[in-house]
Amino acid sequence: MSKPLVSIVIPSYNHEKYLSECIDSALNQTWQNIEIVIVDDGSTDSSRTILEGYRHHPKIHIYLQQNSGSSAAINRGITLAKGSYISILNSDDRYASSRIEQLLAIAQSHVEPCLLATGVQLIDEQGALLPEDFWWNRMYADMLMRWKAAAPHSEARSSILSWGNLTASTSNFFFHKDLIELYGGFRKYRYVQDWEFLLRVTQGGLERFVFLPEKKLLQYRIHGKNTILSGVEKNHIEALYVLQKHLNLRYPEAKLTHL
Repeated sequence: MSKPLVSIVIPSYNHEKYLSECIDSALNQTWQNIEIVIVDDGSTDSSRTILEGYRHHPKIHIYLQQNSGSSAAINRGITLAKGSYISILNSDDRYASSRIEQLLAIAQSHVEPCLLATGVQLIDEQGALLPEDFWWNRMYADMLMRWKAAAPHSEARSSILSWGNLTASTSNFFFHKDLIELYGGFRKYRYVQDWEFLLRVTQGGLERFVFLPEKKLLQYRIHGKNTILSGVEKNHIEALYVLQKHLNLRYPEAKLTHL
């Protein structure tokens, strides 16, 4: 078997209701020179039984570990990946069928490694699209409006990234593996590991971030066990810590000690 060009890394944890749908969306890509690296992070539901049903698929590689957190599972998957490009997909989300093909073509057109992300569609537990007036969709639409109104590579766009997470999830990350060599892997945050990675990459310049809001190639699921819906206060504390570190790097003369 030839070496895959793209590795889809799936960190799996207690998403028995959505896991097969997630994996099938990765398998059903129009671009087929892929491998799927699944790292189960100590699931206690029937996720591991479901994974056994995929054990002999030639494109799928399954690894099991004790619960160590999502960042550890993602980092292990990236280390094990054989592809030159990495695409992350959390075990409760799903891809549009042409996601890999479209993002690979754009990534290959850039000389330097960059982080790609697309627009998202928000879905519920049953996989139905949530309405535009849903609270998260309203918040996200406001961020998109501000982003589109700002000039490319401008200070205004940098400020928007500091204000909120345009990527929404690590499921929205596509990048050349060299990006990890440049900026390091995912750090051990529970709630904002995606946002922290985005801020770290764009600290080196906004040209490292290719955002394609018009291409809605990720379906991001909101459900009762979402990290986004749990531990709101802890989420805010973690976000403030990450933001303070980011702003101290961006404005070292300010020397922030607290927010």
